[in-house]
Amino acid sequence: MNLANTLNEICHCKALNWDSLHEYFYKKIDENFNPIKNHSSSLFSDYPFFISEKSLEKIQGFILIYESLLKNPLYLEKVGKSEYSTITVREKGILCCYDFHLLDDFPKLIEINTNAGGAMLNMALSQNIFQCCKESFTSLHQNRDFYSEKAFLSMFRDEYKTCFPERELKKLLIVDEKPKEQFLYSEFLLYKALLESDGIEVFIAEPEDLGWREKKLFFKDIQIDFVYNRSTDFYFEKENHSILRKAFLSQNVCISPNPYHHTIYAKKTNLALLRDSEFISSLNITKTAIDILEQVVPFTLIVRPENADELWSRRKNLFFKPISGYAGRGAYRGDKLTKKTFSEILEAEYIAQDYIPPSLRQIAEGDSLKYDVRVYTYEGNILGLAVRYYRGQTTNFRTVNGGFAPVYILS
Repeated sequence: MNLANTLNEICHCKALNWDSLHEYFYKKIDENFNPIKNHSSSLFSDYPFFISEKSLEKIQGFILIYESLLKNPLYLEKVGKSEYSTITVREKGILCCYDFHLLDDFPKLIEINTNAGGAMLNMALSQNIFQCCKESFTSLHQNRDFYSEKAFLSMFRDEYKTCFPERELKKLLIVDEKPKEQFLYSEFLLYKALLESDGIEVFIAEPEDLGWREKKLFFKDIQIDFVYNRSTDFYFEKENHSILRKAFLSQNVCISPNPYHHTIYAKKTNLALLRDSEFISSLNITKTAIDILEQVVPFTLIVRPENADELWSRRKNLFFKPISGYAGRGAYRGDKLTKKTFSEILEAEYIAQDYIPPSLRQIAEGDSLKYDVRVYTYEGNILGLAVRYYRGQTTNFRTVNGGFAPVYILS
């Protein structure tokens, strides 16, 4: 067992500095939306998580391989680039994230997301923690080595320059449905504070607040340059997202992430392609890359009537996820499936994936929590790490002592 795993079993230190974290939010955002005031027992955890540099290197290796596939025309054609053949999508996709379980020190991909939240909350967390086990271990460095306000600001500005090299980013809109009712609304306020500190005016709105005039996007009477999209209507299919869809197709405003990014990153059928050995071999990538894909991506199949018997027979070792789902909604562990639910899955759009059980972090003698590892990226570069503790089937931010955890990297 490596040192990181050992510490995740025996270290019961509390590493979160609640007083300084509260002061951080007090200075940055409206006190009425202070997340530790509203969700202190479930949004952040006192108990640190330890990850080895070796694990991190394997995670980064996989991410670089996947990002390289997104430059492979054969792969892009297969995952759905043709859906947007009438436009040239210039945006690269801000704040993509990869979710993993760790088996010993080896990552197993759970899914890839585009509109995922939590990055700014983890930036706050990384800046307000105690040095853990400092008397016994000297090989720790903190997650703040990744989280950098400068890197986040550069990401937004670089994304805009990719779309409009000749323009200056002045007005940015964060959009989501009923944003003030969102669990992570405080994060929107943190983005607003960060971007406005760099001279970018930021607005937070819902899709119904937008207007489209003379091929320009407006919030009230303010022309918007950049939309940071947090909506989970990933393809702008709902009626109230019609203006966003029109703006996206016009390519006259920067929208990121957008439907194209969800198609190439987060569409769950892509996971089945990554485990299709015949297809992957046709892409002319290295054997090393193929081996890493097989090691990191669990066996995945698209659920179809013709493979129903096979999937039912091996259901106890499978996890079923809706293709258009997110945040664990509509997902089922195969060992708990009834015939009735399985028949409903066959009539819907699902993938079946090898069940990779989450590992455990012992926070006290006899008390352990499940966890997953989230990696935020831009253009394949890691912006930050997050670990979420939870009980139950999926991460839920309702677990006492659960939520986002301080992260230490063992060198």
